Amino acid sequence: MTRVTPELRALASRALDGVPEDMFSWTCLKERSKSATVWRAESSSGALVLKQHRHPRPFAQELRAYRDWLPRLDATRTADSPATRVARLLAFDAAARALALTAAPGERLSLGPSELVLSAHAAAGRFARALHSLPVADDDPLPLRDGVSARLDEWHARAAGLLSPSERDALQRLSDRRDAFAGVRRVPCHRDFTPDNWLLAGEDLHVLDFEHARLDAPEADLVKLRADVWPADPALEHAFLAGHGPLTGDAAARLDVLLALHAVATLAWAERHADPDFRALGRRALSAALASA
Repeated sequence: MTRVTPELRALASRALDGVPEDMFSWTCLKERSKSATVWRAESSSGALVLKQHRHPRPFAQELRAYRDWLPRLDATRTADSPATRVARLLAFDAAARALALTAAPGERLSLGPSELVLSAHAAAGRFARALHSLPVADDDPLPLRDGVSARLDEWHARAAGLLSPSERDALQRLSDRRDAFAGVRRVPCHRDFTPDNWLLAGEDLHVLDFEHARLDAPEADLVKLRADVWPADPALEHAFLAGHGPLTGDAAARLDVLLALHAVATLAWAERHADPDFRALGRRALSAALASA
């Protein structure tokens, strides 16, 4: 198991206002050799979570989300609905690519149509809408439609040998809806927005893991739900959209295109890395996409 580095010990001490480094107890919550390691550090002064990234891009994306975007969401909460919360950034070490965050309470959501789970999905819908509504400049010189088109062409080429002729034809029909991206502005997105990254504490929903967060089409945050959550329980889709708001025709077309892109990208990645779990995930996404073709 990865050891707690001196940089993490120093960061924990700084995040909790100088608690001596030897006063913390450490628990490894997640260790991924290719992405990040997550620790929980506890002392008599409190607990915090430290996340150390292997690579600079996810660190920079998560830092921007916690530092620049998420503190501005407080004003979006309403008194008559469960709050959707996020951790607060306490400190960071850019050289070590590490973040110190407040510890989020709660448990992973279980699937099923219970009122509490449905309420959580509605809260997630409200959170997504609020995140996408943050006023952030889209300073990418490449129009979103052109960016999506380039990604479609690249991943369709990589996955071509993994698809039957009828599957390729159906996905091409979905890809032809790319004009729905014309004139659309990129917005802040989580980009891994699934119940795996939500914790339920009482009636409050806590959203975690912003390492993939960046500006994108707003429908990017609905793709994995559409691919791997909603087909098994349509009530969850209805609850989410009750909080988020209904999709316009153009938004639905953009979601179809991004779902096709997600399916082929996942299948191609799984083939390259010989990963059976991702291959199954790609096939589920493909099935959901074909249902929309």
